Amino acid sequence: MIRFKDTDPLPDNAPFAPSEEETTIRKIMRVAKILDDGEMGDFYLGVSQMEQANIFMNISDMGESANRMLLTDDLKRGTQYFSGILAENMGITDIGLSVRVSEKRGEPEIISDRIFIDKGIVDDIVKAVPSAMPIITYMVNSFNTGTDSTPYSFAAALPPEILGRELRGNEVIVNPWLAEDLGLGTGDTLDLTWFATDSGRDMEERSGLFTVAGILEWDSDLLDPSLMPEFPGISGSVSCSNWDAGVPILLERIRSKDEDYWDKYQGTPKAFLTFPEGEKLWGNNFGSATAVRFPAGSDPEIIASTLKGAIRPDVAGFTVTDTKNANIKAASNGVDFSSLFLGLSMFIIFSCVILLSMALALWFDSKRGQLITYHAIGYNRKNIRMLLIGETAMIALAASLAGSFAGYLFNIVIVKALNSVWIGTVQTDTITPGFGFWPLFTGFISTLAVTVAVVLFRLKKFLAASEKGIKQSMSPRSSSGNRVYLILALIAAVAAIIASLLFPRNATSLSFVAGILVFIVFILSMRQYYLGAKELRSNYSGLFYSRHIAQIITPAIFLAAGIFAVAITGANKKTTTESMLLPSGGTGGYLLWAETAVPVTEDLNSDRGRFEMGFDYGEMEDIHFAQMKKMSGDNASCLNINQVTSPAILGIPVSEFTDRGSFSFASKIKGWQGENPWTILEEKPGENTIYGIADQTVLEWSFRMKAGDTIKYAAENGQILNIVIGAGLNSSVFQGYLLIGKDNFEKWFPSVDGSSVFLIDGDKGKPDTYRQGFIDALYMYGPSVEPSIEKLASFFTVNNTYLDVFMILGVFGIVLGTAGLGFILASNFNRRRKEFALMNAFGYKKARIRGLLLRDQVMMLIWGIVTGIVSGITATMPSLRSSGGSPFTVLLVLALSMFAIGLVTLLISVRNLQNRRLIEELRGE
Repeated sequence: MIRFKDTDPLPDNAPFAPSEEETTIRKIMRVAKILDDGEMGDFYLGVSQMEQANIFMNISDMGESANRMLLTDDLKRGTQYFSGILAENMGITDIGLSVRVSEKRGEPEIISDRIFIDKGIVDDIVKAVPSAMPIITYMVNSFNTGTDSTPYSFAAALPPEILGRELRGNEVIVNPWLAEDLGLGTGDTLDLTWFATDSGRDMEERSGLFTVAGILEWDSDLLDPSLMPEFPGISGSVSCSNWDAGVPILLERIRSKDEDYWDKYQGTPKAFLTFPEGEKLWGNNFGSATAVRFPAGSDPEIIASTLKGAIRPDVAGFTVTDTKNANIKAASNGVDFSSLFLGLSMFIIFSCVILLSMALALWFDSKRGQLITYHAIGYNRKNIRMLLIGETAMIALAASLAGSFAGYLFNIVIVKALNSVWIGTVQTDTITPGFGFWPLFTGFISTLAVTVAVVLFRLKKFLAASEKGIKQSMSPRSSSGNRVYLILALIAAVAAIIASLLFPRNATSLSFVAGILVFIVFILSMRQYYLGAKELRSNYSGLFYSRHIAQIITPAIFLAAGIFAVAITGANKKTTTESMLLPSGGTGGYLLWAETAVPVTEDLNSDRGRFEMGFDYGEMEDIHFAQMKKMSGDNASCLNINQVTSPAILGIPVSEFTDRGSFSFASKIKGWQGENPWTILEEKPGENTIYGIADQTVLEWSFRMKAGDTIKYAAENGQILNIVIGAGLNSSVFQGYLLIGKDNFEKWFPSVDGSSVFLIDGDKGKPDTYRQGFIDALYMYGPSVEPSIEKLASFFTVNNTYLDVFMILGVFGIVLGTAGLGFILASNFNRRRKEFALMNAFGYKKARIRGLLLRDQVMMLIWGIVTGIVSGITATMPSLRSSGGSPFTVLLVLALSMFAIGLVTLLISVRNLQNRRLIEELRGE
C-alpha cells in the first residue's frame, strides 16, 4: 500500500482551503520488480551518494499532470538556453491561470486555480497589458454597526476604473441589500471583521472601521457575482450552511435572509473598497489579488496570446537546473578523502621516516670498516660520499617504485573497507578506486624526495662522526639546562591543569595544552635521569646514554606520541550521554523525533488539534509538540559527503525553543548583542534577507561557511532569498537542516501546507506510549518516530568511523615504531660492541650482557608507554568527564600490547649477540 498526498493546486493552509477534503491517496499495488543500482534503483536528482528509498509507478496512476521534466543537453547549451525556451513558450494555462468573462460587466478576467495570484505574476501581467486591473475579494465574518450585524459576506477591493469613482483608504461603498439590512446611510461607520490571512489555522480575527461613502443602486453593474473567487468549498454550494470554507462557520448566526441572498445573488460582494486598502488587509503569502480584470470588450484569446512568454518562469515557480554539472561540482567539492587519509596517515609516514633513519644509521655503522679502507687507499670525503649516496640511491629508487604500487593496492583495500566495514563514513557501497599516472608519479617522487632527504641527513652525521673518531669527547653532557626546562614545563603543566578546572568553557583547549606539557615533563624527566644522576656515571649504560641521549629518548618519545594520539582519538569519539537529554543538550530536552510523509495542517497543541487526533485524553493527554514546516532539499548532514548548496529548510517555533532554553550554540554572528541566539531568527537584516541557524558541523563541512556568511536560496516566488547564518548549533538533532523562523518560512514558502517534522515531549517515562500513540493517530500521514537521542547518535557514525580509521592507522604506526626498537638496540650494540667484547673478556657471560642491554631498553619502553598514557588522559579529561566514559581499559590493553610487542622485538634483537663475534671484535682492536 502506497500513501501519498493528493495533488491539489490549492495548498491546505491557503485561505479558505476546504478543511474536510481528504488530502492523502492510498493505492494498493503489486511489486513487479526490485531494481538494483544499475537499473536506476538509486535514481536521485539531488546531491547525495546515500541510498534512496524509491518507488517507481506509472505516471497515469498519479494523474496526468507532472511537476518535473528531464531534458538532455547534448549540445551543452546550458540552463540559460532552456530557461529562454521555457519563457517564450509558457502560457497562462501552464501555471494554473485561466481567462473567463464577467456576464454582468463583460470584462475578461484572469483567475487562478490557487485562488490568489502571486504579486510577481500580477506585476508581469500589468507590465505586458497596461490596461490590466488587479482585484481582490475576501470573505468578511461580519459587517457591524452599533446594534446590528450581517454575517459571512464578501467584500471586493477594486481599482477606480471599476469602482467608477475615487475612494479614500477608510471609505467603503455598500450594496443596497446591506444598507437596508443594517440601516446604513452615507457617512455612517461600518465595522468589518475577518480572519487574518497570516494566521494560518489559528484563525485570528481582525477588524477595521470604515466610513460609508455611498450606497449602490440595484441596477449597478458592480453587483457582479463573478467578483467572488471560485472558492472550492463555497462556490456552487446550495446554501450557506453547506459551506466548507476552511474556517469556522457559526451556523446559528446565519439567518433565513442570508440564505435567500445566497440563493439569489450567490457571492455578490456587499461592500467595495479600494484595491490598495484591500491588498494591505487581505493580501498574503499566496498572492496579492484574486483576479486581474481587463476592460470590457477585450478579446480573451488576444489576452492569453499576449501573456504567452510575458510571465517570468521563476516567478511562476519554474526553475531550470543543470543537474549533471551541479552533482559533479558537489562531488568535486565534497569530502576530500585523499587529504583526509593523508592526514590520518601522517603518523604512519612519520613512523616510516624514523624507521628509515634508524635503519640508515645502523647500515652506515656497518660501513665503518669499509670507510677506513677507503681512507687508506686514498679516497677523499667527496668520493666516499658519492659512493655511499650511489648505494643508497639504488635502494631508495627501488623502494619508492615498489611503495607507489603498494600504495595503489592499499588504496583498493581502503576503498573496499569504505564500501563494507567503514560504510558508516560514506553511506554507500558504490565507491570505486581510481588509478592514474599522476597519483603514482606524485607518490613516487614524494617518497623518493623524503628518502633522499633522510639519507643526506644521516650521511652527513655519519661522515662527521667518523672523522672525529676517537677524538670525540667522552664526557657526558651537562644537565643544568635540561633541569631549568623541566622546572618551567612542570610549572606550566600544573598551571594549565588548574586553569582547565577554573575555566570550564575553555577546558578542552586548556586540557590539551596541559596534556602536551605533561608529555614534555615526562620526557625531560627521563632526560634528566640520564644526564643528571651521578650514580649512573659509574654504570656502564648510564655513562653511554648520557653521551648518546637520543638513543634512549627517541624511541620513548615515539611510543609516547603514538599512545598520546590514540588516547586523544578515542576520547573524541562521540557517544550519547545524559547531558544530551537536557534542554541545552543535542536533543533540546525532547523525547522523540518524528516525521510525516504528508504534512499535518492541524496545530497538535491546540484544543481542536488534540481533539481531532485523539491527544486530549488518556495517556496521550500530556504530550507536547514542537511542529516544524519543511522545505525539501538536499541532506546537509555529515552522512552526505558532497557539498550541499540547497539544503532542506525547517521553519521552527522560535518562542518554543527560547522559552524552554532548548539547545546550545557553538558560534554566533559578530556584533550581535542579544541574549538568546534563537531570537535572531525574528529579526530582519534587509530586503529579501533573513537570518538562519544551522548545526556547526553542517556549517563547516557541508556549507563550508561560518556565522555571518550568506546562503542564497530560490524562494517560492522566484526571488533570491538571502539567508544570513546568524549562529551555529552544537551537535543537535537538526544536523542536515537550515533553520529559519516559522513566520519567515510561511512568507517565502507559503505552499508548504503543514508540519512534517516534530519534536515530541511529555512525561519522561512514557516515550514508547507517545511513539505508538503518534503512529496510530497519524497513520494516514505516513509517520516515522524515533527517540531523539537515537536520532542524535546516528550523526555520530561518520565522526566515530573516521576516528576508528585514525585509531587503526595510529596503532599501525605505533606497531611500526615498536618494531623500530630493534633498530635502536642493534644500533646501540654496534656502538658498544667493543665495550661488550671487553666485558666478555673479563668474564661476563653472554646472557648477562644480554640482560644488561635488555634492561635499559625495557626501561625506555615502559617510560614511553607511561608517558603516553598519563599525558593522553590529562589532555582528554573534559571529554572523559562529559562522555561519562573511561579509556582506562582501552589504554591498558593498548599499553600491554605495546609492551608485549616491544619486549618480543627486543628479545629477538638481543639474540644476535654472540660470544664469538665479541671475541673477534676484541681481537680486531
